[in-house]
Amino acid sequence: MVRESASMFLVILLSGCAGSGVINQPPRISSPDSTANVTIHRAVSDGYVFSNLTFTIDDNPVYRFGATNDYTFSLDAGDYIF
Repeated sequence: MVRESASMFLVILLSGCAGSGVINQPPRISSPDSTANVTIHRAVSDGYVFSNLTFTIDDNPVYRFGATNDYTFSLDAGDYIF
């Protein structure tokens, strides 16, 4: 019984972490001279360790925060909707 419970917990733990990371690449950089380095930090203050938060640029999903808290990328200068 204990072994089955431990196995079930491991499966839940892995499935909660499996959905994090890059979904789509951010927009391509056209000019290295006018880029900005961006770091998005997810503050884990809600107490939900396994809740996924999806970061979007111009309504396109780019990154899913799960077990990770930081995502760094570069963007051309311009206007974006996050």
